[in-house]
Amino acid sequence: MKKGSKPYLAKPYNILLLQRPQFKDELDRQCSIGIITKMSLKEFKASEWGFLLFGIPKKNKKKIRTVGDF
Repeated sequence: MKKGSKPYLAKPYNILLLQRPQFKDELDRQCSIGIITKMSLKEFKASEWGFLLFGIPKKNKKKIRTVGDF
């Protein structure tokens, strides 16, 4: 991180209803292997830093690729 960086916290993206189960499965998988950490809404609002994730369907359309917006 660069010196003098200021905290940034953005509103979460909306996820399409059809993609929510796949997106949740992928987020759960990433949490289980320690890539990301789940936060409650209270923790999220109290945090100074946060980045957004959204999902892009993979070619097989059965899985989602998560993309971070830093």
